[in-house]
Amino acid sequence: MLNRFSQRIESRRESARRSRIANLEGNCFVLTGATGALGAHLLIQICNLPSVEKVICLCRAKSLEEAEQRVEESLRKRKLGTEKSLADLEVSTNTKILCLASDLNKTDLGLNPKQGFLDEILNEATHIVHNAWPVNFSMGIAAFETSLNGLINLLNLCAFSYRQSPPTFTFCSSIASIAKIEPNSETNKIMERISNDPRHASHMGYGRSKWIAETLCEKASKRIKGLRCMIARIGQLACDTNAGVWNEKEAWPALLKTAQILGCLPDLRSKPLRWLPIDTAACLIVAATMTISDRNYSLKENIFKIVHVVNPHSTGWINVIEAMRQSRITFRIVPLETWVKMLANGKEQDPFVNPAIKLLSFYNSWTENTGKESEMDIRRLQDVLKERPDLMDRLRPISIVVLMKTIEAWRASGFFADQRD
Repeated sequence: MLNRFSQRIESRRESARRSRIANLEGNCFVLTGATGALGAHLLIQICNLPSVEKVICLCRAKSLEEAEQRVEESLRKRKLGTEKSLADLEVSTNTKILCLASDLNKTDLGLNPKQGFLDEILNEATHIVHNAWPVNFSMGIAAFETSLNGLINLLNLCAFSYRQSPPTFTFCSSIASIAKIEPNSETNKIMERISNDPRHASHMGYGRSKWIAETLCEKASKRIKGLRCMIARIGQLACDTNAGVWNEKEAWPALLKTAQILGCLPDLRSKPLRWLPIDTAACLIVAATMTISDRNYSLKENIFKIVHVVNPHSTGWINVIEAMRQSRITFRIVPLETWVKMLANGKEQDPFVNPAIKLLSFYNSWTENTGKESEMDIRRLQDVLKERPDLMDRLRPISIVVLMKTIEAWRASGFFADQRD
């Protein structure tokens, strides 16, 4: 599969470049996945950059109106900002936001040529942040072929750019791509470098697809002249620090919900919870993207970097338990093995009521991995923080106060039952 996709990466052809002058003085970002949790936060962070004049969101939709509605709904769902519409966000950030109905699986990205949007991107895009990817731990690798196809089409967009240098390309990857790699013998850490062995990825299709995607990005960085490519290898995302919103479809929210369904939670005091607030992750990804694009590299110099976007500080399981109890949720703590058995044999097997049941094999794998988890090397992340010291304070354990905000957000949405009275 890797060879098949890598053969489709185009090289940059000088003759294909058109002598156009972009109408924008500032930067133009192309963002995928804006309707998802991380994508919504990325959109806000990108719009807040003073140098950004336009953001083009490529969305799965049938029309421009539907694309815009989906992005607006995503921002509202995550309680981002006080703006009532994208038009308000445009005014408050002085940024033009264009939401396009797109199909990344098509070579032309599914953009209507008569509307001129593809030409607009080729002429104006200075940065591409590719965040759209199915987060599904039950799908096999074959199910991610369309996602890998979309990645190739976006990389080729860089090759075909009308600009003097191709757009800076950021791919949002995952630590699942190197979940089984051995730490470096000298540092005893997982290094910020590409893996050349597919066995280093997690056994799930998701992790394997991210490994392939990272490798394709590296190959593109060598083939597309002048490409600056950055892989954001992201750790475990958690709630945002302002409203406490945490994607309810993820594994940790599903686990915490079992406190009400099973009346218990597993004892995970020995498991390091390097939870990274999702708004902090978005800040770091955008900052890293700007670092690689703003430096005074030669226009013809190819750059490829991997940055571990992770939290070096663990949130104590004791803090999670305390937040639950201060939120007046009654439950007991049992050994992990006991909790897994209770989940497997419990009365509530409806995944709509008990979403943790769908992830039973994932939780069960924790009982087998009893060794100490390897630390992630963050030297490149620290380089980003040196240029953006204002972000340093955001890398800390998640507080009990923020965790209680998350529980209240889950109650408000109906994900948690309100059992306080």
